[in-house]
Amino acid sequence: MREFKNQIKISEALSELFDFTEIYCSAACCGISAFEIHKGLLLRKIIDKGGAGIPWYNQVKSEIDAHYSEAVASLAKDEEDIPLIYPRNDSFPEFYLKKNELKHLFLRWQRVFNQVKGIHAVT
Repeated sequence: MREFKNQIKISEALSELFDFTEIYCSAACCGISAFEIHKGLLLRKIIDKGGAGIPWYNQVKSEIDAHYSEAVASLAKDEEDIPLIYPRNDSFPEFYLKKNELKHLFLRWQRVFNQVKGIHAVT
């Protein structure tokens, strides 16, 4: 597997969420604008997963929190492209996002996950 400067490796669970919410375009083309980041879609994904929904939610929430901290702590400049590596193709990035966009993506998902927890849909 090839290593890329400042790469972020995404788990299968988080890549599922990104694929599910990459609605408007491709992240490789439109960046963060490709995603519909909304609690309704997160709830739909949890429901679709059935009994595995709550463990999936907890895993993805932990990963988003960790990646947000990782992006904030990164020494990369805000305008620098950060490669996101998915498990299905670990030899080349799925897409790149500027560091400031990546922080914003993870921050928005943190808020949505907290909203879903706040309405007691997930315990």
